[in-house]
Amino acid sequence: MSFGQNVAATKIELLKYKRSSQVATMVQKILDDKRKVLLKNIEEMITEANKARGGIWEPLQDVYKSVNDACLSLGTATVDS
Repeated sequence: MSFGQNVAATKIELLKYKRSSQVATMVQKILDDKRKVLLKNIEEMITEANKARGGIWEPLQDVYKSVNDACLSLGTATVDS
């Protein structure tokens, strides 16, 4: 159905446009619902990524602290070799 053409103002044409408008509204609602689901999934993925990142930093901090303690107690020349 193309808009903008000269169309006879009949009841049948009005009903066609009304039905087309209803379909467009339904499609818009479906797309909006899909958008909401996708945004929720993205938020869940971000939360999981943040948890995983937090789980990585804790062991790394322990390693860095151990290396720092070794450098302080043994000296950098001993630790580097």
